[in-house]
Amino acid sequence: MSNFVGIDPSYSKTGVCRIDVEAKEIVFTSISPKGTNKTYADAVHRALYIADSIIKFVDADSNISYVLEEPLVMSQMASRLGILSGVIITTLKKSIHPHNKIYTVNPVGITQLNSALANREKLTKKQLSMQIATDILAYLESEGFNVEITALKYNKDGSPRKRKLSHDEAEALLLTLLLIHKLECEDFKKYWEEIYKINKGFKTKNVKILAFEVKSEE
Repeated sequence: MSNFVGIDPSYSKTGVCRIDVEAKEIVFTSISPKGTNKTYADAVHRALYIADSIIKFVDADSNISYVLEEPLVMSQMASRLGILSGVIITTLKKSIHPHNKIYTVNPVGITQLNSALANREKLTKKQLSMQIATDILAYLESEGFNVEITALKYNKDGSPRKRKLSHDEAEALLLTLLLIHKLECEDFKKYWEEIYKINKGFKTKNVKILAFEVKSEE
């Protein structure tokens, strides 16, 4: 297994990261559906748009392991994220090859991952994720990885407009790396020593990554 996709679900901006370890490629995209979640139907339709966009971004027939962070459903806004997460997983299950697996990370997984640096750095949660992701990408680029941030807008001449990595894409990268670490991808093992220096949180056992299994009816 050398292909991994991390998804940071959000209605405002869902971040997606795909890492092909063998090809040494890291590709990002960001998905922002139009409208707002004024009604339940709006939330479902916008979630379907995000899920369909993810399928279009990845090659669903490829041998890929997927991971996304579970929502912490404790408010009306968070309950909408529960809808989004459920729609994404359901869509993936119906669209990807049956042998491909989906994993989930506990709701505060990224916070736990970054907690090793949180006390030392005077940064917000978002700033900390951006800093860690930026440092890791710089290291992996120095090791020959090609990093592509897909264009979301185009110039009048049709050329793609360059943009910076978003916070959601940064956290999607961290989720992807957590999965690579859990699955012990052999071709990626040589990079961990330097990544640990950037964030030793990748060694933590507090972050729970579970395979998502559909239980059959008894």
